[in-house]
Formats: sequence, C-alpha cells, structure tokens
Amino acid sequence: MDQMHDITSLYLSKLLFGRMKNAGLDLCPRLTMNNFRPATLPDAWEFHLNQIDGNDYHRCEEHQLVCIPLVLVVHLRLQEMIDGLKTDKWRILEPFPHFEPYWLIDVSIIHDWVPYPKRTHRSLNIIEAACLLAQHPYLGSVQSHEGLEWGHGRIQVYRSPETGRIIASRFGIPSYNHHKAFTTGVFGLDPPFVIRHS
Repeated sequence: MDQMHDITSLYLSKLLFGRMKNAGLDLCPRLTMNNFRPATLPDAWEFHLNQIDGNDYHRCEEHQLVCIPLVLVVHLRLQEMIDGLKTDKWRILEPFPHFEPYWLIDVSIIHDWVPYPKRTHRSLNIIEAACLLAQHPYLGSVQSHEGLEWGHGRIQVYRSPETGRIIASRFGIPSYNHHKAFTTGVFGLDPPFVIRHS
C-alpha cells in the first residue's frame, strides 16, 4: 500500500467523521477520532478533496442529480418519529450486529424525472442516509428504504428544526423521487447489517 494513499484515506475518513460528530449524531461510544479505522480505499482509487466540500449549496431545480463519490458509514443510533401527529413518540433505530466503518462509493441523489442509475445499485438504508446527510447537510434531506431490499417502505432523514438533531420519519414524504439516494457499491462491508428497533 502506498503510504501517501493510506494517509489520504485516513485524512478523508477523519474529515468526514468530524462532520458526523459536529452534526450531533449518536455515534457508537467506542468510535473516536483517534481509534477508528475504516477500510482503506484501493490503490487505483483517485479522489479529489474538493469533491467533498461541506460548504456546497443545493437548489432542487438546478441540481436534480447530485453525485457524491464517497460516503463514510459508521455505527450510530438514530431517532425515528413514529407518530407524525404526536411528536413526543419516538423509537431508536440501531444497526445489529455492530459493524466496522465502511465506504459507500458512487452515491447518486435524484429528484423528479431523473432516471434511476443504469448500473447495478441499491437504495441507501437509514443509517447510511443519516451519515450522508451529516457529511453533506446542504442536501436538506435524504430518502431511503428501511432495509437493504426494495419494498420496505420509504423513510426521510432530515435535521429537526426543533432540536437541531438528525432524525428519521415516515410522515410527510413526497410521493415523487425527491432526494432519493442510491449507491453502486461499498468498500469494507462484509455481510450487510440488520436495522433493529428499540
């Protein structure tokens, strides 16, 4: 492994991990800036740091397709609103079993009338969507499916205006493909994890 390439991978992971911490996500307590080690990106992987500029902006009418080359995914717990009329009703979504940090590659966020990716792809799950939004808050919200398979119902991940925290909800989701996120692959993920409720 080229040492410079390894340093770049580590720098990227720490930069994105810092964004997730700053977003107020409930990260696994054993994950700290100093001890987590996501999978190293392949030697041939070329990536430009300006592609993850956290100061981007997003206007749906102008940016109907948003492409993000890398998203870091880490173990976290996420609040889900379970009754849209009673906002004090919550449950916690958590991956099971514990997993090591991994990378999503080639993530596409689409809007109305944008075709689905032509390559093999899957929707982001809720944990992945929360990590994506924390790293790219200018998107405003990200739609996903509950699990790793189609047909599990849509869910929207967004920052709560009341608490400032990233939450998930099935309520008030547009019927069209607005901010729906897909990935064509991962680095470092062994078997997919299961999302459980508590």
